[in-house]
Amino acid sequence: EVRSHIEKCRQNRKEGLPNSPCKTHRGFGWEFGRRGTESTTGVWERTPYVFKDAKGEVTYVGRASGPGTPEQVLKDRLKKGHDHYKDGMTPEIVDVQPNKLASQGAEEVFHQGFIDQGKKLTNVDPPLSYDRASRTESSLQKLQAFFDYYYGK
Repeated sequence: EVRSHIEKCRQNRKEGLPNSPCKTHRGFGWEFGRRGTESTTGVWERTPYVFKDAKGEVTYVGRASGPGTPEQVLKDRLKKGHDHYKDGMTPEIVDVQPNKLASQGAEEVFHQGFIDQGKKLTNVDPPLSYDRASRTESSLQKLQAFFDYYYGK
């Protein structure tokens, strides 16, 4: 099902249509925070996060990784500076993954999920690319890693 979804997304992008007509980017029944935002390792964390504006609307989706708790990882990411983080915004951790591939897949799912909800994201590029066969295969692996983790495989 992930592969057929990717093919639909690729075709839609070529035709200038919205990315996500199918249920994959609508989350395969994904519930934000279902796995929680608690530490998965306690040592090195990978966490997708969002920025919310003063109205509480999601405006950006990203991911961070590093040593410490998920909160420490996000705080350290923001200390480095961020082009999309402005005064009055609130950063929020939306999930935590145990590995880099799952985290990269999660960022794509969250990004597309918020777009499907009508959010006006300031992300310049989508997290994953499907424009070449090699990138498509890599993107599929990342999405699969996320869904494997999410569904406990």
